[in-house]
Amino acid sequence: MNMSDTSRRSVLGWPLLMAAAAQSQDNGAVSDDKALRFWREGIARPEYPLPEGFGIAPQSKVPSYERDPIFVYVDKTGMRRADKLEPDSLPDGGDVTANIRIVHFRPSRADRELLHNFPAAAVRLDVGQQKTLPGLSEVLGWATIAGLAGPPLRSKKLAFTDLSQLAFRPAASQTNSQKIVLPDGLGWCTLNAFVKKKDSMWGSLLASILSSALKVGVTFAPVLTMPAIARSSILQLDELIGQMHHQGGGGDFIFQSANVEFCCTRAAAKKSTGEAVRLKSGTYLMVPRAHLDELSGAAAKFEVDRGLLVPKGTDEFGLYKAAENTLPDMTYLAVAVSVSPQALCKCAPKL
Repeated sequence: MNMSDTSRRSVLGWPLLMAAAAQSQDNGAVSDDKALRFWREGIARPEYPLPEGFGIAPQSKVPSYERDPIFVYVDKTGMRRADKLEPDSLPDGGDVTANIRIVHFRPSRADRELLHNFPAAAVRLDVGQQKTLPGLSEVLGWATIAGLAGPPLRSKKLAFTDLSQLAFRPAASQTNSQKIVLPDGLGWCTLNAFVKKKDSMWGSLLASILSSALKVGVTFAPVLTMPAIARSSILQLDELIGQMHHQGGGGDFIFQSANVEFCCTRAAAKKSTGEAVRLKSGTYLMVPRAHLDELSGAAAKFEVDRGLLVPKGTDEFGLYKAAENTLPDMTYLAVAVSVSPQALCKCAPKL
């Protein structure tokens, strides 16, 4: 990703960030240069405009991380990696809208301890277009960020967090998620979840936001939602998060995702390298690459019920207890997806 100094300095609140950075340096604060490099370059936002006739960027150019989220599609027949689904299961072609909703986050035993040791955690999900809408000069993206509080270690249970309120929701609405418009059924997404020390700049912000939620027993709080913003604004948000993640040092990733390409139609799949996620209506688990082998040979034994992974045939009254003990060494995020055809106007608006 090439981003000019001028573009970086146009970030909303840049003077505040620079003041905080200067203060941190004066205080001898530790910084995390690796985190800043990730948000500037390692996240590998796709370049635009794409070459003529080229739908999805080659995945060989995208960095791979141990904590990459691997999409696993779940239905009554079992589980499959979403990049291995047959394109025939997708609609023919055309434009689509997608509604993507996170349902539950369930950390592994090791990640649960990480959340406890670094109580300031954040989850960020971004989804964007590969092609511009008529009359627009930039593709659009949708971003949402939430704070998570670490579970108490005194409990032997594996805590799961209900994230159903984390949605691409306009500021004026508290109930309706905004549908993501995807011309030609092409898109991309990133999922990143990371922990920071509570006394870091990012940690202090999250602790402040989560304090009210924790008083009523809630371990999750929305931080920021930005629906249908220009790609340049997504890059600016990357810089903002990078600068805050950079300050204070100390932390780790639970999910670390470079750009993930997806296609929602057969026509879009034909343009892909074969490594793009097939996105269709249904339930997906996002599992860190490092934990994926937990499903090896066992995928047919489980199902997802209300966003929780449980053995097949689990009684509805024992659902939550079963979810605590199912594959305890695997972290996952359950996502509900709805994809619908949408005819978009191909004409540019009159000026």
